[in-house]
Amino acid sequence: MKHFKIAVIGDCPTQNEEKMGLPFQGYSGLMVKDLISMNGSNHLECYFDNIYTFYTQNKKPAPSILENFEARMAQIKPNVILALGELPLNILTGKKGLDKWRGSILETKFGKVVPSYHPRDIMKMYEHKAILNLDIKKALDESNTPDFDPPKTEFIIHPNFTQVMTFLETLPQKFTFDIETWGRRIRCLGLGISRETALCIPFMKDDCSSYWSIDEERQILFKLREIFSSKNFKSVAQNYPFDASMLEFEFGLPVENLYMDTMVAQHCCYAELPKSLDFLCSIYTRHSRYSDYEFHNDISLWTYNCMDCVVTYEVMEKLEKELVDLKVNTFYHERAQPVMILLTKVSHRGLPVDIEERNKMLEECEKQMLDYKKFFPETLNLNSPTQLKEYLYGVLKMKPVLKGKQPSTDSAALEKLYSKYPEHRMTLRALMDYRKASKLVSTYLKQELDNGRLKTSFNATGTKTGRISSSKNMFGQGGNLQNIPRGDFRRIFKAPPGMKIIKSDLSQAEARAVAWYAKIPSLIKNFQNPEFDVHKWNASIIFGKPESEISKGERSLAKPIVHGTNYKMGHNTAAVTAGITPREAKIAMTTYYNALPELPMWHLNIQREVNTTRMLRTPLGRLRIFFGRMDETTYRSAIAFKPQSLIGDLINLAMVEFEKRMPGKIICQVHDEIVLLVYDEEVDKAARLLKEVTEIPIQIEGVSDPLVIPLEVNVGQDWYNVKEYTI
Repeated sequence: MKHFKIAVIGDCPTQNEEKMGLPFQGYSGLMVKDLISMNGSNHLECYFDNIYTFYTQNKKPAPSILENFEARMAQIKPNVILALGELPLNILTGKKGLDKWRGSILETKFGKVVPSYHPRDIMKMYEHKAILNLDIKKALDESNTPDFDPPKTEFIIHPNFTQVMTFLETLPQKFTFDIETWGRRIRCLGLGISRETALCIPFMKDDCSSYWSIDEERQILFKLREIFSSKNFKSVAQNYPFDASMLEFEFGLPVENLYMDTMVAQHCCYAELPKSLDFLCSIYTRHSRYSDYEFHNDISLWTYNCMDCVVTYEVMEKLEKELVDLKVNTFYHERAQPVMILLTKVSHRGLPVDIEERNKMLEECEKQMLDYKKFFPETLNLNSPTQLKEYLYGVLKMKPVLKGKQPSTDSAALEKLYSKYPEHRMTLRALMDYRKASKLVSTYLKQELDNGRLKTSFNATGTKTGRISSSKNMFGQGGNLQNIPRGDFRRIFKAPPGMKIIKSDLSQAEARAVAWYAKIPSLIKNFQNPEFDVHKWNASIIFGKPESEISKGERSLAKPIVHGTNYKMGHNTAAVTAGITPREAKIAMTTYYNALPELPMWHLNIQREVNTTRMLRTPLGRLRIFFGRMDETTYRSAIAFKPQSLIGDLINLAMVEFEKRMPGKIICQVHDEIVLLVYDEEVDKAARLLKEVTEIPIQIEGVSDPLVIPLEVNVGQDWYNVKEYTI
């Protein structure tokens, strides 16, 4: 049999392929062959086969099947095997977990194996097609030789004091750093100076004893402080917020010379791809997965620490080129990285909590939860999804809302039921309000505080649009402040005596951005009037009557309808958001859509641009490349991306500039809000500076008037009881 440089192996043929006697002839085969061609190779020179030669759903081949497969492999002796799917991974390498091992170059008795996703599974997760393409490229690169030649490394993992000090004295300008921890303690610090060379500086052994004498550790830390504070060095990290925070907390080592965080840099290049070091290693290096180390084995841990450093170094080198090629290098260094560093600082500041007020709120919420329970049978556990399904879909006879193929009682399901069954709205509202109160209690009112403050971890790579997310911090404190409810709950966040909380909001931000992007002259003109109320104006279109006759309820109803129409949301989804029937939502959205012909034209232009290039770029420089299937879901994401990303980056840009001139005052960012804690005498200065750094003109292509979004500033003793501050 002919020798092939590359063999593409799946699990089994389809029923049609079995009849034809040829593997990879259907959609899966077409996808793989197209990707091979896109990478400059001829699929006719590749060998295609499956573990099974017949269609089956059996995941455990009989010995005779395996013997037959091994015989075929022995005949063609490929330089590399591209193993597509979980079964080929297991049979060829003995490993399990395709998400863990895909992209690795693994040595086996069959030769080199590169595992990846089967094209059949990409139909369910289309974004994986881009990853499959990267893995195919790696396999093709490896097909030039049968030799297994993993990258060479040179690690110092059990150093003496002289080795450490010599390494630090001769450290090159650019280096990577990485820490390993045990709870709140740093076990070791790794430093990488190339793709091959790294040093691990241990601080504590597995038995919790110190690695160094007190004097040796003092000298090492003194030298490290000198290095991390010097602008003569360029430090590189993967997940700077964690590593830098731990270094500062335990050793008092602030990292002041960050050159790149590879996680954030990857997000700027490819927001839709994963950003973990395991993934970056798989697409930017030839190293195989290495993170399954022995936690209680010092040598294993120190080796892993050094591997992180050299892999981060190579990833950094590759991302330097990606940032330039994709024209986001300036955006990364001038916008994304400064925001990430600032958010790290803000995460540690926290929101001041009035303990007495919080206890009152806790009592109120627990009482409300008891009241909501009265709407249900005493024996019904509202925290049990199983019992709720039986009650809603069995006792009340509502048609089940499916998630996947199973009935669901999550928040989205309840919203749909609320829209569909007006006769059960009182019951459903009680259930939703119960959950809301329960979440308040668990997430905020019983959450551990740090020195009287509720803290969080702000994540600069938490969303594909560039807007931030938040979650528990590295010590398990706090939670998601992006979901913190509005209203009187916020009174628990209170400024200490002699200080004030400043709450600032961008005024009708996304509505303004859509007006400029869609080039809607009537809206652009109206927004020049400070008294203009876009939501009342929109309501007048939807309900067909003058703004003066629009009620407060109609104005509130118009907001989610217009939001949905702006972003081409389906009327069923908009109905759930607005709390009305799908028919009512469809009529309202159609009316609004027809009244503003510029809006559907903008949607069409976005769709064309994404179809042509698969990418969009905002005026502030953020790039998003879309890897999903070109369908309505992707188009809606693309339409929403530009306004949401622009507003998010505008807020982040304002925060960075404000911090430069009044450091230490920002304590929170929630959607379109920036929250400050300032001394009484600083209120006017801070309010004026906030407006100055936020209300900057943004030029949108094709619109003569620049977009300037006004900032509304409110001041008070707590986050809820704030009053408009006139400047």
